[in-house]
Amino acid sequence: MGDHTEAIQITFDPNVVSYDTLVDIFFDSHACSRPVGKKRQYISAIWYASEEQKAVAEAKKAAMGPQCTTEVAPAGPWYDAEEYHQKYIQKAKSKSRGSGGACAMW
Repeated sequence: MGDHTEAIQITFDPNVVSYDTLVDIFFDSHACSRPVGKKRQYISAIWYASEEQKAVAEAKKAAMGPQCTTEVAPAGPWYDAEEYHQKYIQKAKSKSRGSGGACAMW
């Protein structure tokens, strides 16, 4: 597998949803206190694209308390996962004809 981390890449319109809101959703939707030393594949991390995003992510992380192990780092090269991993939720939804775990936020 190599030294990679499974992640999602989000393209958003700041006129529709703010980065601040997206970071809130990130922290509200998972446990950020996963013990350090677990497989790199499953770490909690935010990769930022600007210094402004970095400041927001670091402030939100600090507000979570010292138990939060989320990494905040500059975005680097992006590598798509294999095709069978792409749009996984949408594929699961079409197979089950249900929600597939999808969550509409707005």
